[in-house]
Amino acid sequence: MRFFKFLRKPTVAAQYKGQKLKRLLDQRWTGHLDTVSVVLKSHNTLVEFLNEIATTRKGADIKLEAVGLHKAITEPAFKFLSCVMYKVLGLMDPPNRMLQAEQTDLMTAVQLIRSASSCIESLRSDAEFAKLWAESIKSSDDAVPTAPKRQRQASKSLQDYIVNESVGQRESNIEQECKRLFFNIIDSILGEMSVRFSERNSQYMSALDALDPGTKNFLDAGK
Repeated sequence: MRFFKFLRKPTVAAQYKGQKLKRLLDQRWTGHLDTVSVVLKSHNTLVEFLNEIATTRKGADIKLEAVGLHKAITEPAFKFLSCVMYKVLGLMDPPNRMLQAEQTDLMTAVQLIRSASSCIESLRSDAEFAKLWAESIKSSDDAVPTAPKRQRQASKSLQDYIVNESVGQRESNIEQECKRLFFNIIDSILGEMSVRFSERNSQYMSALDALDPGTKNFLDAGK
């Protein structure tokens, strides 16, 4: 993560007094949740710190990197996606911890996985998107939709006409783009869980649970 590496630089770390970011590991979801939590809670602090580095530091490399990071985290999409990941990882954290517990049997694991999938699937709605979008732009002037980068120009062939409808050029604003990303994220998570924990795999796990003498389903032929 660029942010983590930047804040770990000796000259930067000596000045940064905010909450520390954790190093991200692909196999440790809890680390991702903790990092997203810090980013959301310390967002204003991070923005101010990067702005200070960009305007007062003498090192060209440090200033250039600070400017790039400042631009990235002040984009409306950054805070929205941070809110989305915090929501998703927050839902996945309890089952993740329970699945690692020694006392969790296979049948309980199947139920946890199904419950987690159901919770994630419940996020896939316009209403949930609206909640997360409102949360991400709350108290943030940066989240106001920006004007398109490329100014629209009417076709010269239509200069002598009054156009009342779209002529085919459509550009999505930042909210529409974030909505598209939101549904893609949810679909990707559900797809990955479906592949890893398909109905057949769940049935196998339930069957293996019947071979465990310590479970109530021991030697249950129906499993």
